[in-house]
Amino acid sequence: MLDQVEDSDDLRLVSRLQRYFQRTDPGRYRSKWIVPTPLFVSSDLVTPIQAADVCIYCVNWGFRLPTQGMNEPTREEIAARFGSWIRTLQFRGEGYRDGNVFQSYGVAFVSEPYGPRA
Repeated sequence: MLDQVEDSDDLRLVSRLQRYFQRTDPGRYRSKWIVPTPLFVSSDLVTPIQAADVCIYCVNWGFRLPTQGMNEPTREEIAARFGSWIRTLQFRGEGYRDGNVFQSYGVAFVSEPYGPRA
């Protein structure tokens, strides 16, 4: 579930996700593990979403993957408390693209989720 923002931004994100999950091999492969269309809610109205917001806040401020573009500073008190725990919990597996095998992880860095893909 995602926090609601402007309707036009939400629609643009849904369109990009839909194209990815329907038109690419990795998207079709990964769609069996997730709900490919996000559900938008106001987090202040739903308690489990508030808990998810706290979790993603910890990922955002306490966990980095410098080799994948996640190299901004962390909040040290969050990184010290949760960084290694998040690293341990994150999914690690193999991905497949164009006949090649590569390492795949559950946390991925998306520099601009609402903008065009570079």
